[in-house]
Amino acid sequence: MRNRDRKNKVGLVTAAFAGALAVFASSANADSFRKEISTGNHAYKLKDFTRAATHYRSAEIDQPGSPLAAYNLGTALVAGQSYEEAIQKLSEAASKAKGLDLQKTYYNIGNGLFGAQKYQEAAGAYKKALDLDPSDKDAKYNFELALKKLQQQKQENQNQKKDQKNQKQNQQQGSSDSTQQNQQQQQQNQQNQQAQSQNKKGQKKQQLARPKQQMTKEEAERILAALKDEQAKANRQKKTQGIPIVGGKDW
Repeated sequence: MRNRDRKNKVGLVTAAFAGALAVFASSANADSFRKEISTGNHAYKLKDFTRAATHYRSAEIDQPGSPLAAYNLGTALVAGQSYEEAIQKLSEAASKAKGLDLQKTYYNIGNGLFGAQKYQEAAGAYKKALDLDPSDKDAKYNFELALKKLQQQKQENQNQKKDQKNQKQNQQQGSSDSTQQNQQQQQQNQQNQQAQSQNKKGQKKQQLARPKQQMTKEEAERILAALKDEQAKANRQKKTQGIPIVGGKDW
C-alpha cells in the first residue's frame, strides 16, 4: 500500500481547510493553534507520530471542530497504526472538506481502513478519491491492492470454514469408527464365546456317544481265568473258616 507523504498531506492549508483556518484564527487561541499545528508537522516529518498526534490533539482543544486539526491528527494516527481513531478523525475532516482536500482525506481514510484490514471499505474510500482525481496513480494502485486483499481475505475465510467443517466431520467420523469398532469387537467376543460353548457341547456328545471297544478273545479268557482263580481262593478261605461253600456238592 502506498502512503502519501507529499507536502500537502500533513499541515494541509489549501482551499477548503485554509478558509476554515482563517475563521478559527479570529479566536484568542489562534496563535496557540498555529503553534501546535506547526510543532505537530515538524514531529510528523521526523516520523515521531506519537508526539505529532499529541500536538494535533492540543490544536483541537484550542480550536474545537477544526477540520485541519482533525485531518492532521487522523493522518498521524494512521502512520502510528491507531486505525480506528484515525478513521473517525479523518471522517470528521471529510465532512467539512471540499475538492482536492476531500480527495486527500478519502485517500487517507482508505489507508486507515486498509491498515485495519477492512479491505472492502478501503476500496470504497480509494474509489471516492479516484472519482475526485482520476489521475491519482497512488489511489489507483491502492484501490487495486485493496481489491486483491479482499479476494484473498474471502478465500482465507472460505478455507478456514472448510477446514473447520472437515475437522468436525473427522471428529464425527472418528467417533463413529470408534463406536463401530467397539460393536464389532463385542460381536466378535460373543461369536467366540458361542463357538467355545458349542465346542464344549460337541466334545461332551462325542464322549457320550463314543462306543466301547470290543473285548478280544484273549482278554476275555484272561479275565475268566483271573475270576476262577479268585473264586478258588475264596472257597479255600471259606472252607478253612467253616463257612459253607456256595455251589458245593449236591445233597
